[in-house]
Amino acid sequence: MAAWKYWVKEGIVTGSNFTMKQGCKPYPFPPCEHHSNKTHYQPCKHDLYPTPKCEKKCLDIYTEKTYAEDKFFGETAYGVEDDVTSIQKEILTHGPVEVAFEVYEDFLMYDGGIYVVRCLVDIL
Repeated sequence: MAAWKYWVKEGIVTGSNFTMKQGCKPYPFPPCEHHSNKTHYQPCKHDLYPTPKCEKKCLDIYTEKTYAEDKFFGETAYGVEDDVTSIQKEILTHGPVEVAFEVYEDFLMYDGGIYVVRCLVDIL
């Protein structure tokens, strides 16, 4: 929820994926495969990349707008009850929803189908 509230209050600038390098702040990390089936990209070289320094400026090659002018803001951020009926009503009334759920370390080995916990290890 914190990220959605940030979008409403602070706004976010345009960007693109790492490869396209378009918009004010494109995604800073190259695509990589997190799962064991290796169907789209090369395996990730790092578990986590270091968090980039937060610089409130666009790439030098982006000259369409200033950082402040490029911002888009959300209208509102809110939660709904975590039951099927409430979520269905939200989708019918307002469209797509975003969800979060807990997964275990073995989720990184997930390769398709319905995820089933294989062993109870640390929650990620």
